Amino acid sequence: MAKNNLLVSLDVGTTKTRALACDIDPGGYLRVKGAGIAPTNGLMRGAVIDMEATTGSVQACLQSLRQSLGHMPLATHLGVSGCNISSQIVRVETVVKRARGAITPAEIEHVLDMAERSSIPDDRQVLTAFPVSYMLDGTEGIRDPAGMYGHVLGAEVHLVTGDVGPIRNLTSCVNAAELAVDSDLTAQALAAAEAVLSEQEKQLGVVVVDIGGGTTDMVLYTDGVPWHTASIPLGGINITKDISYGFRLPQDVAEEIKLQYATVGEGALDDQAEIDAPGFYPGRWTMFEQRDLATIVVARMEELLELIKDEIRRTGHFDVLPAGVVFTGGGSELQGLEELATAVLGLPARQGIVPAMRGMSEDIRRPEFATSVGLTMYAAKLQQARSQPPIGAALGTMAARLGSLVRSFIPMS
Repeated sequence: MAKNNLLVSLDVGTTKTRALACDIDPGGYLRVKGAGIAPTNGLMRGAVIDMEATTGSVQACLQSLRQSLGHMPLATHLGVSGCNISSQIVRVETVVKRARGAITPAEIEHVLDMAERSSIPDDRQVLTAFPVSYMLDGTEGIRDPAGMYGHVLGAEVHLVTGDVGPIRNLTSCVNAAELAVDSDLTAQALAAAEAVLSEQEKQLGVVVVDIGGGTTDMVLYTDGVPWHTASIPLGGINITKDISYGFRLPQDVAEEIKLQYATVGEGALDDQAEIDAPGFYPGRWTMFEQRDLATIVVARMEELLELIKDEIRRTGHFDVLPAGVVFTGGGSELQGLEELATAVLGLPARQGIVPAMRGMSEDIRRPEFATSVGLTMYAAKLQQARSQPPIGAALGTMAARLGSLVRSFIPMS
């Protein structure tokens, strides 16, 4: 993928751009070699509105990566958020040509290709096609039909799509920064999920909610596979703007106030502690109480949580999510979020924990790097799938298309 087989992920968020570079050590584990981060300019809700500014943000992030890596990467695996990302379950069937022969990976690949081509408008691009289950001669719920016998092969496929224009604009900005983009793009929520979820949670039923700067991306898992993906055009920057408008503060000051004082925890609305903040003019200060700040933040977070709740309800899986909701992304670090989310959603809630990797600093273990870590895990799995001949459909078609992103690259200790 890049110099010395380096695996590089790039997460161009609305407020920050992050890059992570890893290699695979002799023991087969991912090892962090460098990381970069820079403020993002030129994006709104995950979509490019200023290509020159966005390109400059990617270049600044790459320069930051170069300081720790020692050289510039050549290519990257790119995560996509916003861009009107949505998903659907497509059901397709085909008649097996060799009626007396066993189902082959090529025939499975054919039925998955049919799903990708089915009813997708020209202005939408398939990011991920993940087989949920297969059918064979009316028998449903088959996980891997390779080697089985039957006449009519079908599949239920989870398609994640995004708007072509915004995706092309983003990749063009990355290319303009002299960085090649791997042909496989990944919805950021899926990447974040692979970094913070256990296989047991995916089997039981769980939702990952990635609260970024401009968007909140989510993915619902059930029976071990992603079933629904969506993006909500609200994020941490909306809280910052609310604070800025509410107390008439510069936006950079409002961001610092949010990071230092914002909380939605129990008792926040009763806290009369005073906060002083510099205003727009030198020597002008604004004074307000902690509870007034909490009122603003709680109102916006309750709005976001209600939208998340509505999105989950639309899937029909709200009552079958025993593992609840796992939050990640920079916005998930808001104090008291787990308690508020449990109250509003009526589901168990926790913050996702980024798994440790060799060479990883504590900064990279923060929730805001979950997407970068997950993207790198995905890139490693894709590289492995491409370098080995497929053995059956589960390794061949499923790993090549999405990569099951098992934690085989993460050290156990």
